Amino acid sequence: MGLNDSQRDKLKLILMRSKPGDFGIDEYKWSSASVKELIQLQFSVVYQESSVKKLVHRMGLKFGDINDIGRLK
Repeated sequence: MGLNDSQRDKLKLILMRSKPGDFGIDEYKWSSASVKELIQLQFSVVYQESSVKKLVHRMGLKFGDINDIGRLK
């Protein structure tokens, strides 16, 4: 079972406004692995990394954009 609409909206805001370290994830930038970990921590939902990449794309985001420090702050 995947994320519902509300959870996807919350995830999108987190990715646009936060860094992995804000959630205790030991990475400097968002990656499919760190987003997978975030989803598991925040929503108790398990995704495969390939599915995380598709999810991020479907939300209209790109890892390069969300990791561009200061762009969305």
